Amino acid sequence: SVNAPAEPEGDLAFGAYQRGEYLKAMNEALTRVGEKDDPGPAMTLIGFIYENGLGFPKDFVKAAEWYALGAKEGDANSMVAHALLKLEGNGTPKDKKGAADLFKKAADKGDPIGHYNTGLLLLEGDVVLPDPVWAAQHFKASAEAGNADGQYAWALALRVGNGVAAPEGWQVGGGMAVAMIATIPPRGHYAEAAVSVMGPIGAEMKRLMADPGYVDSILRRGAERANALAAP
Repeated sequence: SVNAPAEPEGDLAFGAYQRGEYLKAMNEALTRVGEKDDPGPAMTLIGFIYENGLGFPKDFVKAAEWYALGAKEGDANSMVAHALLKLEGNGTPKDKKGAADLFKKAADKGDPIGHYNTGLLLLEGDVVLPDPVWAAQHFKASAEAGNADGQYAWALALRVGNGVAAPEGWQVGGGMAVAMIATIPPRGHYAEAAVSVMGPIGAEMKRLMADPGYVDSILRRGAERANALAAP
């Protein structure tokens, strides 16, 4: 999932966006793109405005085009946003492998959402070779960056020992996962859901790895939650 782009310090386009002045935000972002001075964040903002129909008609095609440009400029937010559009085929041909590549590039830049989604795809093993060890490491990186989804996934990996050895002094399936879940910031149903599935988590992990559509549904729900949360 992806949230609204973060504001670079002193950026006029993002300041206007946060005030709900979307026409001004668009004009300022286009100016920044024209100046070719680190245009990636501005391209991401333009894509986000089109994707969510903020002051302009919703246009997934234009959103995908701007996210693609932002990704080429090395902007991790654009990489994640473009990947999510590719998963759904919104404004761009459906391309799960292309989405996986973009998530991995974002993860390589330290993006917590890129890490989380890369971990999911590594567990699924549909368009990349399955690798629970690397999946667990991506979940850990996402968790350490404060991403609630990543914290939940890392806790589950610790719970079942899937791709991760128990840290010294702990047993796989023991209290560490419960302790980690207790630290997850309250965001909707995450903590409650974690506790509710602690018993049958082994079955849940097996279902995840056996059903490619299950991972797709997780990614889709993440995108829907992000769009709902991102509205000013």
